Amino acid sequence: MFFQRNIDAALTEMKVGFRLFLLGVCWAVLCGMCSRQGFAEVPNPNSANTQIPDPVRPGDHVEVRYLSKWCSGTVVSMIEGKVSVQYSFNGRESTRDFALADIRFPNGEGQWALWKTSDGKLRVEARYIARDETSVMIRKEDGSELTLPIDSLTLDLRQKVKRTPITGEENKIDGADPVRLGDEVEVSPYSNEWFDGVVTQVRIGEAQVRYQRLGQDTEDAFPFAKIRFPNGEGPWRKWSDTSGQFTVIARYLSRTETQVTLRKQDGTNATVPIDRLSLELKRWTRSIPITGKETLIDGVSPVRVGDTVEVSDGSRWVEGLVSQSGMGIAFVERFDDNGVSQGKREFPLTKVRYPNGEGSWRKWTGRGGSTVVARMLSRDETHVVLLKEDGQNVRVPIDQLDRGLQQELEHVVPQVKRPKLTTFVASGRSVGLIGTLPDFRSFPSVQPLSMVPSWSDGSVSFPIPNADTISTIVPIAGKQNWLLLGTHPSSNYRGEPQSQVHWIGPERQEYKPGPRLDEKEQLVDYSVEQNRMLTAFFPDGLIGSEHWQLSTYQLGAGDQFAEPEMSWEIPSSRRISYQSFSPMARLVGSHYVLVIDSNTAQLYDLKQQRILYSVSDVFSRKIELHPSGDFFVLDIANAGSVLIETLTGKAVAKQLGSAAIGFSPDGSQILRLTQDSLEKWDIGEATEPVIFPRRNVSTQGSPQLLDDRYIWIDGLIYDTQKKAAMWNYDMPNNTTRRVIGNRLAAAMALGSNDSDRQAIVGIAKVPHDNAIALMEPYSVDDMLALRPGKPIRLIQSIDERIANCISAVVTKNGWVPNDGAGIVISGSAGRGPTETHVYDKSRFSFAPFMRNRIPSVNAQTVSVSPWKQSVEVRLGELVLWSRSMGFVPSTLRLEDGESAQQKVDELTQPSYTLFERLEIPAEVFYPVFRSGAGRTSLTPGGFVDQAYSQGASAGNGR
Repeated sequence: MFFQRNIDAALTEMKVGFRLFLLGVCWAVLCGMCSRQGFAEVPNPNSANTQIPDPVRPGDHVEVRYLSKWCSGTVVSMIEGKVSVQYSFNGRESTRDFALADIRFPNGEGQWALWKTSDGKLRVEARYIARDETSVMIRKEDGSELTLPIDSLTLDLRQKVKRTPITGEENKIDGADPVRLGDEVEVSPYSNEWFDGVVTQVRIGEAQVRYQRLGQDTEDAFPFAKIRFPNGEGPWRKWSDTSGQFTVIARYLSRTETQVTLRKQDGTNATVPIDRLSLELKRWTRSIPITGKETLIDGVSPVRVGDTVEVSDGSRWVEGLVSQSGMGIAFVERFDDNGVSQGKREFPLTKVRYPNGEGSWRKWTGRGGSTVVARMLSRDETHVVLLKEDGQNVRVPIDQLDRGLQQELEHVVPQVKRPKLTTFVASGRSVGLIGTLPDFRSFPSVQPLSMVPSWSDGSVSFPIPNADTISTIVPIAGKQNWLLLGTHPSSNYRGEPQSQVHWIGPERQEYKPGPRLDEKEQLVDYSVEQNRMLTAFFPDGLIGSEHWQLSTYQLGAGDQFAEPEMSWEIPSSRRISYQSFSPMARLVGSHYVLVIDSNTAQLYDLKQQRILYSVSDVFSRKIELHPSGDFFVLDIANAGSVLIETLTGKAVAKQLGSAAIGFSPDGSQILRLTQDSLEKWDIGEATEPVIFPRRNVSTQGSPQLLDDRYIWIDGLIYDTQKKAAMWNYDMPNNTTRRVIGNRLAAAMALGSNDSDRQAIVGIAKVPHDNAIALMEPYSVDDMLALRPGKPIRLIQSIDERIANCISAVVTKNGWVPNDGAGIVISGSAGRGPTETHVYDKSRFSFAPFMRNRIPSVNAQTVSVSPWKQSVEVRLGELVLWSRSMGFVPSTLRLEDGESAQQKVDELTQPSYTLFERLEIPAEVFYPVFRSGAGRTSLTPGGFVDQAYSQGASAGNGR
């Protein structure tokens, strides 16, 4: 939020204000120090005791903390530190185990402990009940009570008792109980929501309050930290003058520059000069803003009643209307999608902002000293647009502002305004099932690109203080090769979130900031031909009620300021979970966007605002675009890889079978990675493809041709001469990468704090020379532990069915049975150890009963010994290959009258499915060589290479 730091700094100087200072700090901290937890220390007596009684016992009436609420209950048992308690929650009786930290006795009483006097004459198991200045009352096992002089106790007990507040004074803060019976207060049952109420009962550390919520009277217990007096008034406390001779119990009401008004216990008000208060009270009172000026920062209220703002509701920002502003806070009324009010809530100003990166109200000063109160709406390189108090907009040259404002603007990256939503007209033309088409040998004649962009190695680092995730790298070739990088905050980011795009010139070690986006917006693509940036945005809303939006902006290469164009919803992208993927989209041609979401591909015409065609039954969301942009390949259900003309949507060729697709940089070749092989086709040539064995390629990433010999497959380097993956580029999880020709562009975010978080972006040739030198000595035979013709020993199974299935696989793979072989193969099936699980009802229709949930009255406990099947190929202790089946289901769907035990028993019956369908690859690599002969790790200092030693085959490797 623009100039948010001014608000933060001013609020800090105000020391947050009376309400937050007194209630949030004094009540939460001081009450916590002298509340029931102080009593809980008393029962744990002398640590030197050789015999310490259980702190709670069966039959004890206690209170337990369940879902942040204290509930009455009765102890059932205590075993190994876990206490089973039958308790009542929302009128429902339940029994479960609790840790001792979540159990207390009512009224501040203590747990069972061993009480002793210093003269050794008394030694008794008892519980703390109460104390006064000189004596303590305890309750013995027989229910009788005993009063002892505190000074007669052993030293450790004496110290603990004296640390416990005197009974009846547990709640005193600053010499008085902070709330009283009948006080009209406000309570917060939920974060940031406050409701008017009346105190009906005061207990140790908390008060019972009757309040109205959603039109209904409700009564609950609240800790003092969740209770406050309205209008910034303070709780009851002792007030004294400078001499200390005159004191009064009263509540703070308001103050002026020189006087403070108090409410006394008899209901009358008294106004006292601040200078007559004690030194501590004088300092504290003057730290509170003068009544009526609580909302001012630099003499201006940063938000105004009636303003449309956004407020932070947990992990998201939602729109609302300011209904009232107060001391460091604003009351904001929120509305649903239909304009229905969702009620007013209080938010600190640090959680309030204006939309689209606009600024809050403040004073703007010109070079000549003239001032105006206004809000910043937008800015470009030379001007800032302000909204004045009279509602008029004014465009002011930045160089006409005072020097301080100019410097402040220099450090603020402007947020581009989100474009207005537009509607695209559907043409109604749909490409459905793919009919008879030629295969890739009849690929349309395409001339290889005459100019293939070339890149050089280099790297750049730059700060990303308000984001922690790198979303996209877009290569932009031209006179100056740029990488356009997108950064955004992750879902668990804590701080002031910000999405932004960045211009990176690794070859020149150049960095330029691009425009700032809404934090829910992410970079998707950029087109030099269109001079256009494409982003994806997901508005907050209920699950299943919102759609992804795509947005376009006019943005020149290397520019910081973008011009919003249009936004539109992707109808098929309705969110069905809390984690929903953005649509895959590419800018193509002069004014088109190709979009894949769900199972549909569509071409959008940005000029005519029309959807030109739709392709249904899309199996994969990935777009493989030919370098020319004239064609793209989709993986379509029941049709395989289908080649489609971009501007017409016409299917022109297909190849059966699901596969990952890639093109060579010049567009002259196409690669297909199927389940069994890697194919390389020459475009426009009526020849059969070159087919390579897949072997140790476990990933399903798109193959990308690096040169005549090497192919990149999701980090693996496939050597077409050796016909196997020979090297692995191992990237940290927070790395975003993209292959450009024979170069790898990679970016990673480093640093855990906003102050030191940086992005490192580099581009380098792959495979690089050292990796080539390290992998060259290795052959595929060096990396294989098992291949056709090699001996293998069968461990005979007591089950003939298992032995027959394994023998059939050995024969099929061409392995030679040999009782003296070092490599052995074995299989087993049988019942595993007995397991106990609890299933309970869930809110998910696809899984009505789920395992490992917090049990309720609907919970069902099952006991089962799951049927387990396993096959292993070993060399000594080294597992070369394995498969297993057998588990306890995590979800159940029960028929009427069926129990969870019956369903689990049914699902865990004996089975030999694993062996009946057993397939083992004929070539089994040593584990260390499964991803090649070595790896290159990407580190902040660059590439670090490691070739696996020839002896590594005897170990497990990574």
